[in-house]
Amino acid sequence: FKSFVGVLSSWHLAGALTRRFGAPALVRAAAAAFLVAALAEAAPAAFWRRSPAVPFAAAAAAALRVDAVPVVAKALADPSLLAYALAIFPLSAAASQVSTISLRAMFTEAVPRSDVAAALASLDVLMSSVGVAAPLLGGIAFDGVAPGDQPRVAAGFHLAALGAVLVCFPPFRAAAPAPPRGRAGSLSLIHI
Repeated sequence: FKSFVGVLSSWHLAGALTRRFGAPALVRAAAAAFLVAALAEAAPAAFWRRSPAVPFAAAAAAALRVDAVPVVAKALADPSLLAYALAIFPLSAAASQVSTISLRAMFTEAVPRSDVAAALASLDVLMSSVGVAAPLLGGIAFDGVAPGDQPRVAAGFHLAALGAVLVCFPPFRAAAPAPPRGRAGSLSLIHI
């Protein structure tokens, strides 16, 4: 499922959104989407039970005659599972793909064209090492945290990550000063 969402977001979202908004804006949006997903995951189950989507999902399951399927019955009994499967997980997967593609695009623009292949190979090694280190660091960070509190702690980490992204890719930058303008034939633009 994650791969399917990743392929769809890579294929349909990342390229079109990058062309429209630019890679830095997509990195900021992906970090914000990760935070929203973490906050949604941290919401108590009672929040999801009051959701207007629950009766809609129950009616849809009954209409499709799948409401007796064990997984569907479990999802309808615990709406947080339904929210996770239909909203939170796809949002996280899409944000992951969009941020990876956007960061890779900015990375390739930052290195000289002759060094792009070596730079991408180095980036792949770095990303692979992060993929190994992240679960280890996550285990250390969540050691001793009660399972019910882990989503809130994760939301705090995502908030810190969003802050770091906003520092690295500020949404508003001061415009560069315009070059001095001189009159035609003026020597005021000549620098000796």
